[in-house]
Parts: sequence; C-alpha cells; structure tokens
Amino acid sequence: MARLVQTGFESGGLEACMQLRETPTVVTSQKRTGYYSLYINGFMSVFLDFGGGYTEIYFRVGYRHHTTNGNGPFLSLQNTNGWNVLTFCRNSSGAIDVRLGGCTDSVIATGGSLPQDQWKCIEGHVVIDGTNGVVDVKVNGALVIEFDGDTEVDAAAPDLYAAEFGYWNVTHNVVCHFDDIAVNSAAGSVNNSWIGQGGIIGLYPNAAGEYTQLTPSAGNNYECVDERPPSDADYVYSATGGLKDLYNLTPCALAPGTTIKAISWVGRARNTQSGATAVTRLIRTASTDYAGAEAVPIDTEFQGLTEVIEQNPNTSANWSLADLDALQAGVVL
Repeated sequence: MARLVQTGFESGGLEACMQLRETPTVVTSQKRTGYYSLYINGFMSVFLDFGGGYTEIYFRVGYRHHTTNGNGPFLSLQNTNGWNVLTFCRNSSGAIDVRLGGCTDSVIATGGSLPQDQWKCIEGHVVIDGTNGVVDVKVNGALVIEFDGDTEVDAAAPDLYAAEFGYWNVTHNVVCHFDDIAVNSAAGSVNNSWIGQGGIIGLYPNAAGEYTQLTPSAGNNYECVDERPPSDADYVYSATGGLKDLYNLTPCALAPGTTIKAISWVGRARNTQSGATAVTRLIRTASTDYAGAEAVPIDTEFQGLTEVIEQNPNTSANWSLADLDALQAGVVL
C-alpha cells in the first residue's frame, strides 16, 4: 500500500490519530473541503502514524494559519526513535522554514508564503539520507522549496515513522487549522508520488445495508452509528463472534469525472466482555463482501479504527463515483 494514511477528520472525531497532546478539537467553523477540520490552539498537537519506517514519503496538508508563537512549527516528521527529523515552521515573514531536527534547530531551506487566515495546500516530497536527502515543497501546486543534502539526524534510525501536526512546546507553537491530510510512500503502483490538491469528504450511514445482525441499543442499526461527532449515546453490539452489520451511505456529491485515489473506512469500538475481542473492517461492493486483512483487537475504552482502501477490490481499479454511491460499509465481529 502506498497511501499510508489519510484523514479530513470527517467523522467529526480524531479516530485517525495515534496520540493527542493537550486538547485539539475537530470543528465545522472552518474546512478546506468536506465538513470538518482540526483546530490547534497553540500548545497542542496530534500524531498520525505511518505504520512503519520509510526513507521516502510524499505528504499533503490543508493549512490555515492564524497566529505564530516563536518559530511557528506546524508539522514535524519523526523517526522510529521518536526524534524530530524535519520540522516545517511558518516564520515571522510568513514563509516556510524547513529545520533539520526540531523547531529550534538549523534552517536548511526557506520559501513560499502562508498568509494569515487563508487556506493553503502544502505538499512535500522528503527523502531521508545523510548525503543525498531531498526536501521539496509545493504551495497550491507551485514548487517553492527545493533542497538537496543532509536530511538525517539519527543514524540509528534514518527513517520516517509518524507526523506531528501542531507542536507541543510552550514557547514555539501555532494557532491554526488542518484539513485533507494524506501521506504516500514511494512504493507500489498507485499513490506513490505527489498527492495533488484534492480533498477528503465524508460519507455517512443513512440506511440499513445487507446485514443487520448486531443488536441496536435503540431504533435502527444504522441510526446507532450515524452521529457526528461520534457518541456512545447509542450503539450496536453483540457477544457473539462472526456477526455482521452493513450500512448504506449518503450519496457522494462530487463532480462527474472526479478522480478518487483512495477511500478510508473509519469506526470506533470497545470491548465490554471478558477475554479478547476484535473487529474487522467490512465493505460490500458489486454484491460481494470484502473484509479487512486483519482483525483489530479492541480494549475496554472506545478506540478509533481506520483503514485506507486504495482501489476497489472487486475491479482492482480506482473507485468510481458509481462505486461509492453503491458502497456499503460496516463491521464484522
């Protein structure tokens, strides 16, 4: 899989994030595309895990800047040892500084412009290497930074593992919004290069699908899982393994001819039984069920679940608008 992670926070929650620092929030008051964006109010951040160490990635983020404190770090790429490898800052002139390491380390490149209170699409291409490293940055499709040289800060872990959005530092931080985040590796046959200026929209349960095997806490099954933001006021449940629930989704309101590069299945679950419990992603397309490759163990507290599905498993091709309009999504215990 080349699309490592993507989120527009379209669930109204933070299911895609592996770690939160302080209290970032998901809001409707600002959004680049879709319905939601992430609001960072200074000394706080979220982490998105790529799921492994990579030496080359491409990233995209919708960014709306409000205020800068100190060196203005808004995005840090970290290695498997948890070190900051590259930190992207908005400096006092409004340009992007790329720092090798953390927000107070040396600036290796500067360029572009991030005006206050304007959405900008920032794309990056990064290669980690002690000699032949690369940092290229585009803003709204225009190449504004081209750096070649040393991008390695930790010889024991010359890789990238996660991205921090915002910055957990009292002196150096920003107030901003993020949206339409995606990260590609350079591997695979799809989604292995620049991501482009597209966006992420949400599709939500709006009717019963092929299966209603789980028990609703009240009302219809799909009505127990359609809240935005997520809520445990109602839910579907069972103590029996192997049961399935599927839901029809709201129409995909995209212009004809729109290219769909990947979709994400997003959910939440918790275990109220004794012993181990797991859930598996389930989708249905062309009258065929496709379960996720792995069952995800769940704990006693609600946890976010997300999986990127790059191509239609029935056709091994890009998703079409018709595919999404007919898609059902749900879960199997």
